[in-house]
Amino acid sequence: SDVCSSDLIWLVLTSGLLVEWAEKLNTITLDRFLYAFDGSMGFQPGFVMTRVLLLYRRLYWLSVVAYEVLPIMGTVVWVYLRKCRPALGQQFAVVCVALGVLGWICYFFFPAVGSPIAHAASFPHWAPQIDISDVVPAAEPPGPRNCMPSLHTAWALAIWWYSRSMRWPHRTMLALWL
Repeated sequence: SDVCSSDLIWLVLTSGLLVEWAEKLNTITLDRFLYAFDGSMGFQPGFVMTRVLLLYRRLYWLSVVAYEVLPIMGTVVWVYLRKCRPALGQQFAVVCVALGVLGWICYFFFPAVGSPIAHAASFPHWAPQIDISDVVPAAEPPGPRNCMPSLHTAWALAIWWYSRSMRWPHRTMLALWL
């Protein structure tokens, strides 16, 4: 069936409710497993990168805008494809919706809230010291269990992949944005 604008609008409006529902059904998180994995590299990349972003405010704001505008970039690619290559536009919409649904299902298998919630008192100044005995599922403060997988990364890759049929100036601008 044809994906239309009203279907996508409905999906966007319900996605927030679905993330809240995932939070209510998952009372525990697996954030400590993520900290243990990151710590196995000798440092906590999330803490280091956040400190870098806070140090360079322009880079911080650029990353915030890029994160928040990603749905708009996806919409631009979708509209372009719908106009120039309708079948590819349809396929792009289906892929984006499928990524969202599959990602949401994964939130039930690997619920994580992320450092700003799990370590609100110390984030990003002090990385957690995770002992192997601490690597257990834990109850975390309320917050969306939507850290794993990163749907923003998946959608950015889909946008880039489907933009390959765009003219090079448009694709170059999109690449710079992504």
